[in-house]
Amino acid sequence: MTNLFAVLEKTISIFITDVGDNDLYLPNQYNAGLLYISKVKERMRSLGVSESVIGQYFDIEDAGDLYQNKKPIKIHLIQPENNLGGGPGGLVFDPAEMKNMLLQGQLALQSYVAGINTGDVDWA
Repeated sequence: MTNLFAVLEKTISIFITDVGDNDLYLPNQYNAGLLYISKVKERMRSLGVSESVIGQYFDIEDAGDLYQNKKPIKIHLIQPENNLGGGPGGLVFDPAEMKNMLLQGQLALQSYVAGINTGDVDWA
């Protein structure tokens, strides 16, 4: 790439993708930590360790409540199946194309909601 504008377009595209991935990093790490704790507790139970003893290991007063008695976060990732267009990084502002982008987002949401099982609903 020798064209400065092409380099800038590619940089913006990479940056936007990276931001999207990083938005999910922390919630996924949180869920992984909770899953790990849950599996350790299950293994302790399977080895005959009582609930009171498990509580002595995991209910720590000074540790804050980041992981204590918490359940994993349900992450509902709703996005269109296809690239929305809009040029590099979605920065081409064509009103007709933007209306199409909005429609694709609405269709993705409708499709997602239509497929939700009753047990997956975690909002009121």
